[in-house]
Amino acid sequence: MTTSARRPAPARIARILAEYVAASKTGKVHLTRSRVARELTARTGFPYAPEDVALAVSLAAPVLAGTWGVYATRTVEPGRSEKGYRWRFSVQPPEAA
Repeated sequence: MTTSARRPAPARIARILAEYVAASKTGKVHLTRSRVARELTARTGFPYAPEDVALAVSLAAPVLAGTWGVYATRTVEPGRSEKGYRWRFSVQPPEAA
């Protein structure tokens, strides 16, 4: 009988991302989908693919903002396609950034 890793709870994902932002000197980080997937895989043991990141971040966003005061937004760099977006995690709300 084989067992598979269970998808981590949104609260755990929120805590991981909040700790990542707290470790930054500026209170904000820009991460590609691949980088977020690598970080979440390393910290949780669940095999995240870059395509899975949007769902994981979306589910964790309310906890991330409500509990940790960190906001997640998708940003597209000028001249890049929508596929080339990055996640921006910041202690400032998106309107104030």
